[in-house]
Amino acid sequence: MFEPISDAAVTALANAVFAKGNPMVVEAYSEFETEPRTFTSAASFCAYVAHQRRKPCGGAHFAIYYPDTGGRLTRKRITLNPSKRGGFKHRFAHEGWGIVWVYLHLVGVSPSGSFISANSQKRAEEWAAIYPELDPPATWIWPAVASHARRLSRVLKRRIQLR
Repeated sequence: MFEPISDAAVTALANAVFAKGNPMVVEAYSEFETEPRTFTSAASFCAYVAHQRRKPCGGAHFAIYYPDTGGRLTRKRITLNPSKRGGFKHRFAHEGWGIVWVYLHLVGVSPSGSFISANSQKRAEEWAAIYPELDPPATWIWPAVASHARRLSRVLKRRIQLR
């Protein structure tokens, strides 16, 4: 079981996210019927995490697009069943084969904890036919995707070990 990520680790990770490549950082999934939030600095990233930490099932999930990875971050509208979602009809999600995903576990104990993930070129190629709405995997610069994901993973791992 994993404890919530510390504020110091969030700050270190936020600084690392914005340290290279002028990234586009957005909520992976928006609140119901709300435009997704965009984060333009480590400070705005940290402020959002602090806000999410006050929620009962607090977590923060980000989609990070680095321009040097090629490809494209796309926004998708998800239609919801209002009878099962408290009357809400939609929300937004972000997609793209070479997006770096950051999930921060903020409240209580969790079996998985905080993590960084990204698709590999092989995985993207294997699944591309299932998701034709996404740009082809060949549009991504896979060494750059892997480099950003590894860099952020190292920061997260180092900060969690310092507890």
